[in-house]
Amino acid sequence: MDLLQLQYFCTIAQYENITRAAKALFVSQPNLSTSLSRLEDDLGVKLFERRRGKVSLTENGQLFLSYAERVLSELNAGIKAVQAAEQANFDQLRVVSSQLDFIGEILQKYPADRRIRIKQVKCANMDVYDRVLSDDADFGFYFGTPKTRILEFIPLLTSERIAILHKDHPLAKKKHISILDLASEPLICNYCRDDAEFLSEMEQVYGLHFQVLSECDDTQIEATLIGSNRGLSISPLPNYYKFKRLTPDLPIAYVSFDETLPLAQMGVVRRPGNRLTDSALFFLQKAEAFFMQDRESAIQYINKQSEQSWNVTLGAVT
Repeated sequence: MDLLQLQYFCTIAQYENITRAAKALFVSQPNLSTSLSRLEDDLGVKLFERRRGKVSLTENGQLFLSYAERVLSELNAGIKAVQAAEQANFDQLRVVSSQLDFIGEILQKYPADRRIRIKQVKCANMDVYDRVLSDDADFGFYFGTPKTRILEFIPLLTSERIAILHKDHPLAKKKHISILDLASEPLICNYCRDDAEFLSEMEQVYGLHFQVLSECDDTQIEATLIGSNRGLSISPLPNYYKFKRLTPDLPIAYVSFDETLPLAQMGVVRRPGNRLTDSALFFLQKAEAFFMQDRESAIQYINKQSEQSWNVTLGAVT
């Protein structure tokens, strides 16, 4: 006798028909009938009377049903209790971001002393503030300049912007270019960052009208588009290293700008006065360490290929 036989028995008693019970259990009728016969053999009693396709409990069957239902009920209660206890061992964080790949990398690289379960929600970068304001997340990763003081912004990274383009592009041969040089170039806009806001600002400042021919929300797609010479990207400096790390043979190059352009920023937004749990603080501190190490590697990689000394600044989580 096993628990599966008890479940089958209770279901047959509920439907009073082996065919309907078999459909409810997603098993074949012969297998269900065989299971019932074995159960009756094990008990040495007849549990059902069979009449023209309908089955009804015998007196012994009714007695056994009360115990079988109690066993299954206690088992389900035990399963729920164990699952609840296991959930209590986890601290759940709700995180919203336009990019989620780095979250798993952070947890893998910096294992927590306590177990953290992160509910990750992906949304457009421009929607991160609204999701945190509406309490859909404990905090969010935002790429761009803070747009309101209602939420606290904790900077994790600031970086120069560069043009990333195919290595055979005519502009790739120059040491520096002007933002004006890009007025007639096909641009790639990545909505995981603040590209749209940045391009709009540059159009107003310099009286330009950029040609955005490709839009995406994925770094790998952006790199592929550049590598296939479908357009160029105005991107934070460390992204060049990220592209090359993802696809070492990608035929891309980077060029700096003559102008001093607004820096690219990335940080964490959260509701002020909303005390972060120890797990949340742990995760944010490890996020800072992750970006610091990743960006330092990017600077070393890029400076080896350039006479120019680049500057990438990191904020601090407190």
